[in-house]
Amino acid sequence: MGLLDNLRRKKEDIAGADEQERWQIGDIIENRYEIHDIKRGGFGIVYICYDHEYKMPLAIKTFQARFLHSQKARDDFTRESLTWIKLDKHKNIVKAIYVENIEYQPYIFLEYIAGGNLDDWLYTKMLDLPLAMNFAVQFCNGMEYAYEKMQLIHRDIKPGNILLTSDKTLKITDFGLAKARETTPEMTEVPNDISYIQSGPAGTLLYMAPEQFTGKEIDTRADIYAFGIVLYQMVAGSYPYPRKSPWKEMHLKESPLSIKQNIPRELNAVIQKCLEKEPGRRYQNFRDLKVKLSKIYFDLTGERIIEEPTEEIEIWELNDKGIALDNLGRYQEALTCHDKALEINPRFAESWNNKGNALRNLVKYQEALACYNKALEINPRYAGAWYNKGNVMHDLGKYQEALACYNKALEINPRYAGAWNNKGNTLDELGMHQEALACYDKALDINPRHAEAWNSKGNALQNLGRHQEALACYDKALEINPRDDEAWYNKGNALGKREALACYDKALEINPRHVKAWYNKGNELSNLGMHQEAVMCYDKTLEINPRHVKAWYNKGNALLKLGMHQEAVICFDKVLEINPRDDEAWANKGVALVILGIHEDAVACFDKALEINPRYSEALINKGNVLSNLGRNQEALLSYKNFIKFAPPKYAVYIEGVKETIRQLEEIV
Repeated sequence: MGLLDNLRRKKEDIAGADEQERWQIGDIIENRYEIHDIKRGGFGIVYICYDHEYKMPLAIKTFQARFLHSQKARDDFTRESLTWIKLDKHKNIVKAIYVENIEYQPYIFLEYIAGGNLDDWLYTKMLDLPLAMNFAVQFCNGMEYAYEKMQLIHRDIKPGNILLTSDKTLKITDFGLAKARETTPEMTEVPNDISYIQSGPAGTLLYMAPEQFTGKEIDTRADIYAFGIVLYQMVAGSYPYPRKSPWKEMHLKESPLSIKQNIPRELNAVIQKCLEKEPGRRYQNFRDLKVKLSKIYFDLTGERIIEEPTEEIEIWELNDKGIALDNLGRYQEALTCHDKALEINPRFAESWNNKGNALRNLVKYQEALACYNKALEINPRYAGAWYNKGNVMHDLGKYQEALACYNKALEINPRYAGAWNNKGNTLDELGMHQEALACYDKALDINPRHAEAWNSKGNALQNLGRHQEALACYDKALEINPRDDEAWYNKGNALGKREALACYDKALEINPRHVKAWYNKGNELSNLGMHQEAVMCYDKTLEINPRHVKAWYNKGNALLKLGMHQEAVICFDKVLEINPRDDEAWANKGVALVILGIHEDAVACFDKALEINPRYSEALINKGNVLSNLGRNQEALLSYKNFIKFAPPKYAVYIEGVKETIRQLEEIV
């Protein structure tokens, strides 16, 4: 291991030690994965675990706790996971098994490589020239496959990201900085010899190509440059550049040091070509580089490295890949995996269940139900399929059927925390809040860190008017999952007033499309007299859901208070376009028209409101006022008398004044 790498790792260990990660050596994740070692990088953390269910070691990667609140960190990790999962199986690439959310944080499960990395070999004199060439050809095989499969640029090639098994099989790892081309209508063609172009600096300074420092386009040839440095190190046992200049100057201007070891002239030429400053002078792809290295290996050993065919994915791997894609939000691609698995074995109940999950995420509820039913036909005691079927029934508003499914899941597995939680949600929606609380307590007895159950329990307590207890539950949910936008939203509802605004803002920071948070934030701002800011929130609500009736209505009211009466009329018209029988919208449109001096149209609006609700006090008194001003005293009298007849107690303060108006009108009439 090089001195700089040692220093870098020590810094990372110190930085990592300051962070309170949720798992430590000796812990057992999900009651299954026992942690034996922990490795940290600049961004990620890898738990080396033993899987007690499958009786095998594996590596579980996520991002470090200090990035927990960063949406960019989540997006970057999701991109890395997606890249890795889509690479499927290749002998020279570390295999991603699946992706799972554990306590609301994404983790990627990887095959464990026990032999260490190339860093461990470089300075221990374990590498002779034939073995170095063997490793180099294997590396090219893996990279060539990655480009053919996904047109992928790794962008962080270095010895630490090249792992070696005990039988000297090389495995490329760490796709955290990798960029893979996503097919879009604008990008339908890719050059045959250069992978999809990306720009921007990324990588490890020791191995970054010159173009990565200058902001020029980055493609496959940047990886070839980085591997040229690795190849030099494997052959020479040292770094190719004198380390006097700054990194940028070194890569842009310095010439590689001469290799002192006696190596074939052809190999020296290969290394020099990889390290050319101009990308156009390097090898243009790993296929061409592999051809050269394979010839050198043959000349040295008289043997050829047989390239094994790409391994076929087995049915369980297809199923796991589908689950991973589903967890990463790639539902259509998940469906393709499950369909392939079911082609191999039409009676694979797990794939029917998981296909149903992908269809549910695509809001194809009837198709999802058919899949769950198929899974249950194959295995009637499949608790997960009963649970998922219950979720679809709940989505469809069929609450009794949903309860029957959750009960079936709990009959099979009484410790199914998710089923207890969702049964509670269904009972809560049926108004059975006390019964719902018992379900949430059951879920939390099984899993005290079930953030959704804490959040749901808070909602049930809120419905029962137990606000302080509800707040304690929301705080517990947020302690477990600080990025639970729904818990922040619900906490805001429980707090009300100015304290609520901070919670809604937190929910919107996490999920900028949380329509209820925008709407309720608008309401709180309006209650505080901040009508201009409220209008902005209602606009955001309507941008997400243009048919949000209450947002149109409340925006109209806020505009009335801002004196923007014509704009308010437009909002009330929008409400009435969606729901022509909204009596409040008719009445408030009438108020706006009165202020605009359009009295006859205003009377027509009050009449429409009263046709829908003859006891609507505000419409009755406002209609009476307009008619009185128009001199239509007989009609005004009738409207005022109906107001007195139907006015609820809150209008008692107005009744004497209206009675006096009636007496005056009767004298005139």
